[in-house]
Amino acid sequence: MTIQDQVHASALQSGWFAGRHPSILRHWLASSLTLGMLTGSMMMMGVPMQPAYGDSNSCATPGKDGAINANDVVNSYFPPATNSQLAAGATSITIGNYYTEGSNTPISEGDMLMIIQMQDATINSSNTAAYGSGNTANNGRGQTNLNNTGTYEFVRATNSVPLTGGTLTFEGGGSGDGLVNTYSKSDPTVSQGGRTFQVIRMVQYASLTLSSNITVPDWNGQVGGVLALDIAGNMDFNGFTIDADNRGFRGGFVPNDPSNTSGANNGNYVLSGNTTEGSGKGEGIAGTPRYMWDGTSAIDLGSDQLPGGDAGRGAPGNAGGGGNAHNAGGGGGGNGGDGGTGGIGWEGIGGDLDGSRGLGGVSSVASPVGDRLIMGGGGGGGDVNNDNNGIRGGQGGGIVYIQADQFVGAGTITSNGSDGEVGEVVGAPDGAGGGGSGGTVALIAQAGNLSGVTVQARGGNGGNTTGDSGNEHGPGGGGGGGVVISTSPGGQVSSPDVVGGQGGQADSGNGIPHGAEDGEDGIEGTLNPFSVPPIQPGANCFPALTVTKTEANPSTPGERTAAGTANYSITVTNTGAGGASEVQLTDILPSGFTYSSGATATLSGGATGPATPTNSGSMSVPIFGDYTIPKDGSVTVNFTVNIISGTAVGTYQNPAYATYLDPTRTSADANRRVTASTIPLPAGNTTYASGSNAGNNTPGSNYDSAASTGEDVVIVEPTQDYGDAPDSYGTDKTAGNSGSDPVGASHIVVAGIHLGTTPPDIEADAETPLDGTGDGADEDGIMLSTLTEGDVTYSILQGDISATGTGTLHAWIDFNKDGTFEASEYANVAITSGTPTGDLFWSGFTAGSAGTTYTRFRFTSDASINATTPGRSASNGEVEDYALPIAATTSGPRFVCDDSAYAVIGTPSAFRVLDPVTLLFSTVHNTFSPPIRANGLSFNPLDNYIYAFVSNTQGQAGFATRDFIRVSSDGTLENLGKATSNTNPAITLNSGSSANGVMDSIGNYYNLGDSSTLRVVSIGNNPAAGTLTFENRVLTGLPGVAFDLNFNPVDGFLYGVRSGVLYRIPPTGGAVTAVSTTGATLPGAAGGSWNTSSGISYFYKNSNGGDNNLYAVDLTQDPAVVTNVGPVEQNGQFDATSCTPPELNKDENLDVVPAGSTVTYTYELFNAFGTDIFVSFNDTLTDPNITYNAGTLSTTSPGGGTVTTFNDTQLSIASIRLPATVSGNNRVSFTVDVTVDPGVTSGTVVQNQASLLFGANPVPSDDPATGAIDDPTEFTVTDPIPSTPDILLTKRITAINRGLANEQLFDTIYVDAGATDDNDNAVNWPGPPINETSGSSTVESYIAGIVDGNSNGAIISPGDEIEYTIPFLSNGEVAAQEVLICDLIPANTTFLATGFNSSTPATPGPGDRGIFINFNGSAVALTNANDGDEIPDTGSDDGVGGYYFPAGTDPSTVFPELTCNGTNNNGAVVVDVSSVPNATGDGTPTNASGFIKFRVVVN
Repeated sequence: MTIQDQVHASALQSGWFAGRHPSILRHWLASSLTLGMLTGSMMMMGVPMQPAYGDSNSCATPGKDGAINANDVVNSYFPPATNSQLAAGATSITIGNYYTEGSNTPISEGDMLMIIQMQDATINSSNTAAYGSGNTANNGRGQTNLNNTGTYEFVRATNSVPLTGGTLTFEGGGSGDGLVNTYSKSDPTVSQGGRTFQVIRMVQYASLTLSSNITVPDWNGQVGGVLALDIAGNMDFNGFTIDADNRGFRGGFVPNDPSNTSGANNGNYVLSGNTTEGSGKGEGIAGTPRYMWDGTSAIDLGSDQLPGGDAGRGAPGNAGGGGNAHNAGGGGGGNGGDGGTGGIGWEGIGGDLDGSRGLGGVSSVASPVGDRLIMGGGGGGGDVNNDNNGIRGGQGGGIVYIQADQFVGAGTITSNGSDGEVGEVVGAPDGAGGGGSGGTVALIAQAGNLSGVTVQARGGNGGNTTGDSGNEHGPGGGGGGGVVISTSPGGQVSSPDVVGGQGGQADSGNGIPHGAEDGEDGIEGTLNPFSVPPIQPGANCFPALTVTKTEANPSTPGERTAAGTANYSITVTNTGAGGASEVQLTDILPSGFTYSSGATATLSGGATGPATPTNSGSMSVPIFGDYTIPKDGSVTVNFTVNIISGTAVGTYQNPAYATYLDPTRTSADANRRVTASTIPLPAGNTTYASGSNAGNNTPGSNYDSAASTGEDVVIVEPTQDYGDAPDSYGTDKTAGNSGSDPVGASHIVVAGIHLGTTPPDIEADAETPLDGTGDGADEDGIMLSTLTEGDVTYSILQGDISATGTGTLHAWIDFNKDGTFEASEYANVAITSGTPTGDLFWSGFTAGSAGTTYTRFRFTSDASINATTPGRSASNGEVEDYALPIAATTSGPRFVCDDSAYAVIGTPSAFRVLDPVTLLFSTVHNTFSPPIRANGLSFNPLDNYIYAFVSNTQGQAGFATRDFIRVSSDGTLENLGKATSNTNPAITLNSGSSANGVMDSIGNYYNLGDSSTLRVVSIGNNPAAGTLTFENRVLTGLPGVAFDLNFNPVDGFLYGVRSGVLYRIPPTGGAVTAVSTTGATLPGAAGGSWNTSSGISYFYKNSNGGDNNLYAVDLTQDPAVVTNVGPVEQNGQFDATSCTPPELNKDENLDVVPAGSTVTYTYELFNAFGTDIFVSFNDTLTDPNITYNAGTLSTTSPGGGTVTTFNDTQLSIASIRLPATVSGNNRVSFTVDVTVDPGVTSGTVVQNQASLLFGANPVPSDDPATGAIDDPTEFTVTDPIPSTPDILLTKRITAINRGLANEQLFDTIYVDAGATDDNDNAVNWPGPPINETSGSSTVESYIAGIVDGNSNGAIISPGDEIEYTIPFLSNGEVAAQEVLICDLIPANTTFLATGFNSSTPATPGPGDRGIFINFNGSAVALTNANDGDEIPDTGSDDGVGGYYFPAGTDPSTVFPELTCNGTNNNGAVVVDVSSVPNATGDGTPTNASGFIKFRVVVN
């Protein structure tokens, strides 16, 4: 693989003229534009004015292509996609692939385009003196009708078209904003030569300074040959040259066998191009002949292209005729002047053939001159008899069209024809070629003069003959001079050189002309720019932007208060003549106003740009763009601003401005912007930079806020509601108060949204005393329930919430009584049309000591209010604060809800805690107090107490078997008595098993009395003694009592083990099902069981001296996965339970990570409670080798939480709502990316652990990929992957064509059965053939890079054709640029140059095609030479697609950086694949791979 870069570009354009010939009266024009007319009509008060002929489409976008120092061709050229006629009034055309010798700039909306008919003339094709014009008086020269030859016009593109072509739409100056003229493209017929026209992107510069000579691209028979520029400011030649020499119509010749005619004169005007009786005609306006010479290579189109034939002395249109046998000279091409006739032929010493000499092409200029732009005609070839390569005529000059504000600096434009070829072959004289005609140069200056410009459009000289002194052959005729037309206020180009070329002479120029004639001089004259169909020159097309502005609800009654919003609309309209580029709208907001977000734009009148613009300015000075706005187009940008809380009362006005690229900017300030001089943007440019308009004021006007009230915003004192909790909670409005917010909790009173049924009262500030005891009759939204010291959960039910309107109820309770509302003390619930969608629920806290605490409830639709904003103002709604008494408790201290397993062991029960990591017990209390034996332990998440049955009273008074007890964290017991039936209080729960029990997430206790009875005890939150009730639910399918039970919060089912089988038990009763498991074998029964919130159940088999292992069962898998965690202390009397706190899993997507790569962390947060809970999240990257990637958090608000910190090393999120277990989805998930430092040593282990804050209780994250509990997440770093491109190549034989006459093209055994798709990776390949040796169908016998000999035809014989396929894949870290693929032809084979001649060509044209490529959506055949035949859609401009290098020619002579890993002893295939993006996945992107084919013949 070799990376290289080679770029070519080119350009062209033109206009309509009126002029005069210096010597030929037939070219006189009756009228021309005077200097006074030009100056008076084009300028007024220093501002360019639109000419009277213009219409709504008469300007494009001046200066659109910038201010540059040009050193290469600049125009893009496009042919019609098919033969077609583009009628007057048309507004669209389908164009083909761009000309790669030109620029690679695609067409975009607003571009100025030139459409020009290059060839359209008709001729008389009779072999008489009437040939050409149809008039014998013209002696075989000219045309019967120019038709539309040379007509052209400018249009404005109204859509964008890629370089590969497509449908182009445009606006012009004709009917219906369509074309003025008609344009045609067709193949040659028996009555007319081929007709061609092209579409050219005319470059619109603000100013142009040449930094080197510029060469116009060759005319290739379809496009090119023209350079056209539109410059709104200065055109500075800077001493350099624009060279269009030899870029016009091409010279003719015939390469056939030498002439052997002798005797009589050969006076044929027209002959077949395959004749031996004369030479070929040149190319011109009447068509393109079969044989042509473009100055570097011969071209053969395969058959005659001109009516009657392509050879003979007759001159079709402006092309020179060919010299006839014997050795007559070719005629010169014509344009401004006629071409000269070629010299007399030779017929022995002293003899001649006067009637055989080639006739010169006629002047193709019609009156008025400027109505057509025509390239110089090609000269005719000289007749030869000493060689079959032919003697070629010269090429005509191209077209140069430049319109600028003014020309500065000295420079030169040349559009000369080239000389005809010398009449000599291997030292022997032959007829010489005629000279090519000069081309056409047209210049328009709106100011100044053209004194610094030197212009040449000379005819080429006829070729001399050599070695024929006294034995004269026919020299070539001179080419006619070209056309130079110009205008400026200071006059036209001074003395342009349009001299016709000299006729050739015998004896190397030292002898007689022998009948060869000089070409006529060309035309110089004045160009009338008003005759050019629109679009106008850029210097006359400056935009004028007018800005207006409104506010959605201005002034009264649009009064609003601080902390509100305003909605602005800024409209910019272009009332000038031309389009404006990169328009930006700027709004300098008033103090206290800041940009919000969500700007939208409405575009009309052809304006283009973003419909959802981003703010490229600041929050106080937003800027929107960029837009292109044509004449009469407009853009309206709508956006919202926030009015900062505390903004002073008053009326706020502010102006708005538009800026755009200066259409006259220079390369010294290539991005210079201007704004209207009326109400200018502060510090903005208000004058033009260059040209005659330099220093003149820019037209248009910006928005004057002082003169209008349309955008006024009036701020008034708000009507607000405040809370009344103590000010430590952020209550009053004093800035900098003692509360938690600079401005206390307040709501602007807006009708239709408030708590309760009574609208809030209006207050100037929080009403004292600030004690939460009452703030008026409007405090009617919340009914509070009792809070007891030590409580760990608290609820406010839906029925206790009253509201009006739709929004969110935000609630805080100061549970720890520290005088502030914290995010960990927050809950919320949505309210729709006054109806809450759920309860308010708090958990994870421990209520403080008995006394008084405070609450705050804020109902609003203001999205800025969240868990972190108990203070600050809201734009609507109401705040209500309440004092909340905390009652004293009579129960003991509570447990902490963490993942510890609490166990009772022995009789009486010793109370212990199991460490989930070490699996060791730590003693909390040796016995309960009083010392009894308990069983059926279950942790109640509603009150953080453990509940159990009394299984043995141990003689303690006041307790009975199957009494329910409440266990405090200090081991003290409260007897709650027996549960009674909910249908008959006389029935107590006093029988059945008491060895199992589990609590669900909402306070229900489940006990299996026997295998068919599930008893459900309603415990709830901290029940009083004697209040427990139960109900029985029927079970089926359980073979016996399962010990112990647990509750899985993920699916809401109970689980137990019986005889080693895991059972799923519905808590509502019904059918019990066995659960399929995999992994370790479960114990026969489990005396202790508990679960986690992520769906992991633990079972412990307690037995002295038996199986005492702890088993984990992942119930989220199917089948459930059983893991033997390890042994636990042996004891035959054991029970255990655990709280199910929220759980945090943290996983990484890669276990092994290259340094410098990205790792994605996935977090899953689980909830085991029966109601939604709120948690806070934090992950601090303590390892210095990793950092967070900004903007990679997968959701902006995980679980509705508020991201409070997100920087390189910390991610913190407050108040994540975890859904309730009963919702069926008890989790919240999100991801974030981190980057591994590229300098980390390979082998480094990176560890990190996140955490949840559940109230005041931290919950560490767990790595779910390991068996360990609560362990950090880790990965191992390896060496970095180099960020380099890489191309993977393979090669295989994909087809064999046996060289036997009785066989088909390719053997079916060895060819892709779907050969029409050229896809060797398709599934339609046949199976392998039978191997003769093994007698079986084996892989070895199938073609896979080698050919195995067998009876099915895989033995290669001389004459066989072999097809090689080379698949390639870009598998590096970055795209591979300018890829070259080389393959040496195998020894004993010969490259098949015609292998893919029948396949679709990459670019239509002549030449064998032996290389095939499938890439980037195209499957095409490439020629074998560096001829511009390119791989499609690669964006390459190097003119190289496929290339075959013969043996002995090193490819590095063309591609210096290319090595082919060997010597080119038998030929080499090189393919330029250009840029290949790197593969990012299987088949992604599609152009990351492709394949190349070529074929060889076995020697």
